[in-house]
Amino acid sequence: MNLWAKSLGRLTVLAVALFFFSCEDETSLLGLKNPKPKLDVTFVEIPLESSVLSIDSVYTDNKAAVGNVLVGQYADNRVGDIRSEAYIQFLPSTNTLIPAGAVFDSLTVQFRFSFYSYGIAGKQTERFTIHEITGDSISRMFANRYKASSTIAYNPTPMAETFVSVDYDSLKKQYALEPTKQDTLTARARLSDEMGQQIFNFASIYEFKKNNPDFIQFISAIKGIVLVPSQTAGILGIKVTDALSRVTLHYHTVADNTTTNLTKTYGFSIASFSNIKADRSSTELSALTQHYQTLQPASGLRYLQSGTPIVTKLDLTKFYAFADTVDNVIITEAELIVGGVESPLGLDPHSSVVLKPMREDNQFYNFAVAADTSAMRSNFVFPTIGTSADVNKNHYFVQSDIPSQTAQAATLGYSKASNSLTSFLTLFTQALMKNKEKDGEINPTRLKYLAMYPIGPSVLHTVNRTVFAADQVKLRIYYTRPTITTP
Repeated sequence: MNLWAKSLGRLTVLAVALFFFSCEDETSLLGLKNPKPKLDVTFVEIPLESSVLSIDSVYTDNKAAVGNVLVGQYADNRVGDIRSEAYIQFLPSTNTLIPAGAVFDSLTVQFRFSFYSYGIAGKQTERFTIHEITGDSISRMFANRYKASSTIAYNPTPMAETFVSVDYDSLKKQYALEPTKQDTLTARARLSDEMGQQIFNFASIYEFKKNNPDFIQFISAIKGIVLVPSQTAGILGIKVTDALSRVTLHYHTVADNTTTNLTKTYGFSIASFSNIKADRSSTELSALTQHYQTLQPASGLRYLQSGTPIVTKLDLTKFYAFADTVDNVIITEAELIVGGVESPLGLDPHSSVVLKPMREDNQFYNFAVAADTSAMRSNFVFPTIGTSADVNKNHYFVQSDIPSQTAQAATLGYSKASNSLTSFLTLFTQALMKNKEKDGEINPTRLKYLAMYPIGPSVLHTVNRTVFAADQVKLRIYYTRPTITTP
């Protein structure tokens, strides 16, 4: 590493810290040099050490935040082979009874795609088989929460197959539009007549009025379906609550020699979820066999991943090596810069990343833990007091320099032009300076680690990954301090 420094004033107090970071004089930004300046204006660029770790599976059902279910698979030489199966529950709505004498015709299913895609880099046809869920149902999807690691037994013999033809350019264009302005992309299939006849029989007997126990009988018998990738090279998102995502019962009546074709529709439940698996055995991440154990990949790369979550842990040791050598410092600007972000076709990095304080045991600081709350008081962070359905419940976040009603957390935004993630952390960095060493004693509550945690797109309903070089993670600080002059 080439380390260098220039400064307006004396830099003897920075001798120890120069092993870790670089400083540069910013006098030229201030106009003509004052022969007797009262403030020493300097910047320092501190490389932050880092490691990666996997965390618990995130919820992929849609009870907390409606999004997608994901289906497909693709091979990634960085993070491994990614595969997702979509578990879909459909429910009866309040309906009038099917009239006596009606005749069952068929049962079909339709999926509307959200235009979310990952791993698709050109034109291709994605194929999926459709299977009937056989696992227990009463306390299953209707009542429980489901994570990426969750599974329910299903019949291995498919009852149908469906396909959709897609193109990378079209997918990317449509995904960028407001949902109301997107085109319609669907896939359809005919389900088994046995399931159809069951549903027809229920619709002939029950109206499924609110709080009617017949509803439980329905979901006990009609457990749902699973989409399994059969011939795919990417992952697609399906809109769960869209009116065009549905199961349709087709039947007819005959009166006065006139046949009338009729239908009843069954929408997808928000309990529907994605089972996402990552096979990392052929990658350098194969050692991530247990959650919350750190790894420093030999390649020098660092990773973030949604769906089967990986985060990057930042170590603030070198920041304190600087902070403990300077006095009377005022931070005028601080920016975290993560450069060299990879962006291969079809594998877009995350658009935004937040920072969560992390303990030495690699768990996130938790507002519900008294010791954690005490430790966080001296830092520029805030807790999210969410519900039990919130993946970030009671976690702390580094606060934005300019928080708003819609965005409190400091967010590293991705720039394709510079292939970097950046965020200003001025107030947070100034708060960390208060935890510097005093009289040779290290503050035991000083925050030591931050986790880079992806939020855009949602970590719950996507499989995006971000890859960057460890030596491209730097904290750039512009600061001032009084100049001590000799009379």
